[in-house]
Amino acid sequence: SGEVLAVAGSCTYSGEWNRATDIKRSIGSTGKLFPLIGVHEAGVSLDQRVSTRPLRGRDWPAEPNSRCVARGTVTLEFALAQSCNRPWTEMAMWLGPKLTDIVARFDMGPPVSPALVPIGGVQTSPMKLARSYAALKNDGVLPQVRYLATAIGPKGNILGIVQAKLQPRVMSRATALAILDDLRGPVKRGTARAANSIHALVYGKTGTSSRNEDALFVGLTERFAGSLWLGYDLPQPMPGEHGGG
Repeated sequence: SGEVLAVAGSCTYSGEWNRATDIKRSIGSTGKLFPLIGVHEAGVSLDQRVSTRPLRGRDWPAEPNSRCVARGTVTLEFALAQSCNRPWTEMAMWLGPKLTDIVARFDMGPPVSPALVPIGGVQTSPMKLARSYAALKNDGVLPQVRYLATAIGPKGNILGIVQAKLQPRVMSRATALAILDDLRGPVKRGTARAANSIHALVYGKTGTSSRNEDALFVGLTERFAGSLWLGYDLPQPMPGEHGGG
């Protein structure tokens, strides 16, 4: 629904800096959501096999996941679950300007390059990231973020009601349902296996930015959507930290 139940912007309640809403940081591989939408809209099956060998002609970052490199070719489903970068970068390049249009649907501004979208080319806040994934449980409609539904006075009188506004559809209901099914992969057998400790049906995706400066997880249950970001205000590497942890 977009109604916010809880926000934590720091470890302590101090100051006006809310990291959940005010920062704009690389979302790492959680950005694979956007080419995933494009692939489904183009009718491409996640059973399609794609090479994991390094892309030539550009200075692409090395594939961080050894399980991706060792196989030579993997399915897009495997590449999503294990967060393999090379296959999804290829699909992003194939989608091209179409992918830029998909990102724009979510009110995040243009990415650095379509090819970089699945590996951190999008920068946004944890709140906007959670909102983007929440559209999957909202039949493909981007929910309006609402912190208040009703304002009540000291005598119990209603001071005002925050009316939900009509929000844009960012994907079809069929695409949203298909992607929800896809996002069970990272949780069941991929980089988000730690989410199995939650005793609920969880859909999710991990993300790590370059040099491990940002670690993220976005998760969905039947009722809730949430995102977690770990990092420093002044970006610096976090050795050993990654979205899958």
